[in-house]
Amino acid sequence: MTGFSAPAQAFSNLGPNAVARLAYSAADVTLVVDAEGVIRDLAYGSSSLSSEHCDRWLGQRFIQTVSKDSRPKIEALLRDAVAFERINWLMLMMVDRHVHFHVVPRYSGTRSLAKMTMGDSGWPGMANLSHSEAATPELILELRGRANPS
Repeated sequence: MTGFSAPAQAFSNLGPNAVARLAYSAADVTLVVDAEGVIRDLAYGSSSLSSEHCDRWLGQRFIQTVSKDSRPKIEALLRDAVAFERINWLMLMMVDRHVHFHVVPRYSGTRSLAKMTMGDSGWPGMANLSHSEAATPELILELRGRANPS
C-alpha cells in the first residue's frame, strides 16, 4: 500500500459528508467503532449488501459479530501457534465481495512456526498491514493440522 504524499493539503477542506462518502465507497461495509470496540455506525458500499443484515451489529462490541463458537477456537489456535499478546479482528473487504474477517495476532519480537519466522513490524502500534509475507504451504498445513487434529 502507498500513502498520499500530501494528505493534509489534498484533504484538509473535506467536510464530514465527503469523508464519509470516501470511507464507505472504499469498502463493502464500513464500521465506525468507538474506543471500547462498540460499533456506533455503519455504511454499505453497495445497497445489495443490506440483505446481509449488518445493521443488527449497531451497539454491539465488534468482537461480538463473530460467531461465539468460532472466536475461542480461533484465539486458542493462534495462542498455541504464536503466543500472541493481543489480537485484532479486522473486516477488510476491498477485494473479496463477501463479509469476512481477518484475525491478526499481535506480539513483540518474532515467532517461528513450520520453518517460517514472523514478526509484527507495527508492534505495539497499529498493525502494519503493508508489510506481510505469504504463508508457506508448510505453515498452512501446520495451522490446518492444529485446527483439525486427527
